[in-house]
Amino acid sequence: MENKKFHRGNCEKDALEYPTTGGGWFMGHFVKEGLRKTDKIEIKWWTFPRGKVKDHENKIQFYETEITIILEGEIVGHINGEEINLKHGEYVVIPPRIENNFPENVISEKVVGLTIKIPSLPSDKITGDNIKKIKELFK
Repeated sequence: MENKKFHRGNCEKDALEYPTTGGGWFMGHFVKEGLRKTDKIEIKWWTFPRGKVKDHENKIQFYETEITIILEGEIVGHINGEEINLKHGEYVVIPPRIENNFPENVISEKVVGLTIKIPSLPSDKITGDNIKKIKELFK
Protein backbone atom coordinates (compact mmCIF):
# COMPACT_ATOMS: atom_id res chain seq x y z
CA MET A 1 0.00 0.00 0.00
CA GLU A 2 1.58 3.24 -1.13
CA ASN A 3 0.65 6.76 -0.21
CA LYS A 4 2.73 9.90 0.06
CA LYS A 5 3.70 9.40 3.71
CA PHE A 6 4.50 5.67 3.96
CA HIS A 7 4.63 2.37 2.10
CA ARG A 8 3.44 -0.95 3.48
CA GLY A 9 4.55 -3.96 1.48
CA ASN A 10 5.52 -7.60 1.38
CA CYS A 11 9.24 -8.36 0.92
CA GLU A 12 8.72 -11.47 -1.19
CA LYS A 13 5.97 -10.05 -3.40
CA ASP A 14 7.61 -6.65 -3.89
CA ALA A 15 10.91 -8.31 -4.87
CA LEU A 16 9.15 -10.14 -7.73
CA GLU A 17 8.69 -6.77 -9.45
CA TYR A 18 12.44 -6.59 -10.18
CA PRO A 19 13.66 -10.02 -11.41
CA THR A 20 16.58 -8.48 -13.32
CA THR A 21 18.24 -7.53 -10.01
CA GLY A 22 18.88 -11.21 -9.27
CA GLY A 23 15.75 -11.60 -7.15
CA GLY A 24 14.89 -10.53 -3.65
CA TRP A 25 15.73 -6.84 -3.95
CA PHE A 26 12.74 -4.65 -3.13
CA MET A 27 14.22 -1.24 -2.32
CA GLY A 28 16.90 0.78 -4.10
CA HIS A 29 17.85 2.80 -7.17
CA PHE A 30 16.26 0.20 -9.52
CA VAL A 31 12.68 0.70 -8.23
CA LYS A 32 10.65 2.59 -10.83
CA GLU A 33 8.83 5.01 -8.51
CA GLY A 34 7.49 5.59 -5.02
CA LEU A 35 9.02 5.54 -1.55
CA ARG A 36 11.06 2.37 -2.23
CA LYS A 37 13.03 4.17 -4.96
CA THR A 38 16.22 5.58 -3.43
CA ASP A 39 19.94 5.85 -4.08
CA LYS A 40 20.66 5.77 -0.33
CA ILE A 41 20.02 2.06 0.41
CA GLU A 42 19.23 -1.31 -1.19
CA ILE A 43 17.42 -4.06 0.71
CA LYS A 44 17.08 -7.72 -0.26
CA TRP A 45 14.98 -10.43 1.42
CA TRP A 46 16.27 -13.91 0.61
CA THR A 47 15.67 -17.58 1.39
CA PHE A 48 17.88 -20.52 0.36
CA PRO A 49 17.49 -24.27 1.00
CA ARG A 50 20.29 -26.45 2.42
CA GLY A 51 23.35 -26.76 0.15
CA LYS A 52 25.39 -24.54 -2.14
CA VAL A 53 23.84 -21.20 -3.01
CA LYS A 54 23.42 -21.19 -6.79
CA ASP A 55 24.57 -18.34 -9.00
CA HIS A 56 26.46 -16.63 -6.21
CA GLU A 57 30.08 -15.88 -7.06
CA ASN A 58 32.96 -14.01 -5.50
CA LYS A 59 32.45 -10.28 -5.74
CA ILE A 60 33.65 -6.88 -4.62
CA GLN A 61 31.39 -3.91 -4.07
CA PHE A 62 33.46 -0.95 -5.20
CA TYR A 63 31.67 1.80 -3.21
CA GLU A 64 28.84 0.08 -1.34
CA THR A 65 29.01 -1.30 2.20
CA GLU A 66 27.14 -4.61 2.45
CA ILE A 67 25.40 -5.83 5.61
CA THR A 68 23.99 -9.36 5.79
CA ILE A 69 21.69 -10.35 8.67
CA ILE A 70 20.61 -13.94 9.34
CA LEU A 71 16.98 -14.09 10.47
CA GLU A 72 16.64 -17.89 10.49
CA GLY A 73 19.04 -20.79 9.96
CA GLU A 74 22.81 -21.02 9.53
CA ILE A 75 25.09 -20.19 6.62
CA VAL A 76 28.77 -20.12 5.71
CA GLY A 77 30.65 -17.92 3.26
CA HIS A 78 34.06 -16.40 2.59
CA ILE A 79 35.05 -12.81 3.29
CA ASN A 80 38.55 -11.61 2.44
CA GLY A 81 39.72 -15.24 2.27
CA GLU A 82 38.34 -16.15 5.71
CA GLU A 83 35.51 -18.66 6.22
CA ILE A 84 32.67 -17.02 8.15
CA ASN A 85 29.78 -18.93 9.74
CA LEU A 86 26.64 -17.01 10.75
CA LYS A 87 23.46 -18.19 12.45
CA HIS A 88 20.14 -16.75 13.59
CA GLY A 89 20.54 -13.21 14.92
CA GLU A 90 24.11 -12.71 13.69
CA TYR A 91 25.28 -10.33 10.99
CA VAL A 92 28.35 -9.25 9.08
CA VAL A 93 29.38 -5.83 7.73
CA ILE A 94 31.53 -5.93 4.58
CA PRO A 95 33.13 -2.61 3.62
CA PRO A 96 33.80 -1.63 0.00
CA ARG A 97 36.56 -3.39 -1.97
CA ILE A 98 36.63 -6.53 0.24
CA GLU A 99 36.31 -9.73 -1.78
CA ASN A 100 33.53 -12.00 -0.57
CA ASN A 101 31.18 -14.80 -1.45
CA PHE A 102 28.51 -14.47 1.15
CA PRO A 103 26.26 -16.41 1.42
CA GLU A 104 27.91 -19.48 -0.09
CA ASN A 105 26.58 -22.64 1.63
CA VAL A 106 23.47 -23.23 3.74
CA ILE A 107 24.16 -25.50 6.74
CA SER A 108 20.62 -25.64 8.19
CA GLU A 109 17.50 -26.92 6.40
CA LYS A 110 16.99 -23.40 5.08
CA VAL A 111 18.21 -19.90 5.77
CA VAL A 112 16.35 -16.59 5.67
CA GLY A 113 18.18 -13.30 5.66
CA LEU A 114 18.35 -9.65 4.71
CA THR A 115 21.11 -7.98 2.75
CA ILE A 116 21.45 -4.21 2.90
CA LYS A 117 23.75 -2.17 0.70
CA ILE A 118 24.60 1.44 1.40
CA PRO A 119 24.38 3.46 -0.84
CA SER A 120 22.36 2.02 -3.74
CA LEU A 121 24.48 2.30 -6.88
CA PRO A 122 23.99 0.78 -10.32
CA SER A 123 26.82 -1.48 -11.54
CA ASP A 124 28.81 -1.39 -8.29
CA LYS A 125 29.39 -5.16 -8.12
CA ILE A 126 32.67 -6.43 -9.60
CA THR A 127 33.13 -10.15 -10.39
CA GLY A 128 35.41 -12.53 -12.26
CA ASP A 129 38.78 -11.35 -13.61
CA ASN A 130 37.95 -7.75 -12.73
CA ILE A 131 38.39 -8.57 -9.02
CA LYS A 132 42.11 -9.15 -9.56
CA LYS A 133 42.44 -5.82 -11.42
CA ILE A 134 40.71 -3.89 -8.64
CA LYS A 135 42.85 -5.54 -5.94
CA GLU A 136 46.01 -4.52 -7.82
CA LEU A 137 44.82 -0.90 -8.02
CA PHE A 138 44.18 -0.69 -4.28
CA LYS A 139 47.21 -2.48 -2.83
